Amino acid sequence: MSPTTNTVIQVYSAVRISGPLINGLRNDVNVILNGVFDGSLNPWVPTVTGLVGLVTGLVNSLLFTLVNGIASVGIPLPLGLGQPVLYLTETLSIAANQAWYLQADVYLINAQVSTSTSCTIYFRTDQEILWQYYYDRCSQQGRINGSGIVTKAATSFYTQTACTGSTDVSIGFDNIIWRLYPLAAGLSPIVLTAVQVLTNNDFGAGVLAPWMQNFVSATTDVTITTARALQVAFNRIAATASPCSITQTLNRIRAGQTYWLRASVAVTIASSAGVAGLGARASTCDIVLGANFWSTTATAASSVWNVNVTGIATSDYTNFTMFANCYGNAVATVTFDNIFLTRDVTLF
Repeated sequence: MSPTTNTVIQVYSAVRISGPLINGLRNDVNVILNGVFDGSLNPWVPTVTGLVGLVTGLVNSLLFTLVNGIASVGIPLPLGLGQPVLYLTETLSIAANQAWYLQADVYLINAQVSTSTSCTIYFRTDQEILWQYYYDRCSQQGRINGSGIVTKAATSFYTQTACTGSTDVSIGFDNIIWRLYPLAAGLSPIVLTAVQVLTNNDFGAGVLAPWMQNFVSATTDVTITTARALQVAFNRIAATASPCSITQTLNRIRAGQTYWLRASVAVTIASSAGVAGLGARASTCDIVLGANFWSTTATAASSVWNVNVTGIATSDYTNFTMFANCYGNAVATVTFDNIFLTRDVTLF
């Protein structure tokens, strides 16, 4: 198949860790067989998991097939039979400690953009994620690029697709290339562009998605306020810890990548005056953004922070979590808004 010229899907980064030439000769190897799906899917193997009950006809309809030279599948939503996860797998034998460069054409056609249908797509081995992206609502098609180092020996390479929503969606893959290089010092052919990795930063549409209530205790209520901010209200606060965490899946931040976190955080703690044996304010709120990217403790009646921090990721992150934990005897409210997490920034 010919490469697509569609540029809707942007290239976030493509760093060549080792050069493709040594003394004028290529030293890279494309380990993918039939990534162009020339005449068949072979040796790729399509599978599906996550369905409740093995309905043969449904399982077969969710397997990738060859359509006009593209590995394609249509997903009828909602299924009501669990959360299907679709795979397209190729068996390989890959040693660790090699540089890699990934390229592929990805097609996502949503039947109706005004719905909540969304998909998360991964390119990975059986040991680690190489590239991932969250496609929200709109139809997209174009070429993706990624690079890195194989950190663990692997025996398979596969695409992994999971979609949710209320309208049908079609997925397609073509021109998959995964080149491996001997690990060596080299120069990046592309200057990294800073990328903002969170969506629905300001809750402007009045909805939580794609943020998820990862954990909410019985003491809390999570709402989007009329001012379009995320509010965690500890209306039934207890003396013991009552944590709440709100999480969003990331298009991966790797160890060593720089980041810039900005957010508005506010805490209000009601007065408990008049309660025997208690001070004027008898609650405490602990707040953490990300993997300890920023944290604080609040005990005052009203506190506001305009978070603005930079740093270097110490490990790989595939999600971003906002954590609030209020405890004591006075009702407390934590508000989050305008949350921006940018990777590959220049640190001064």
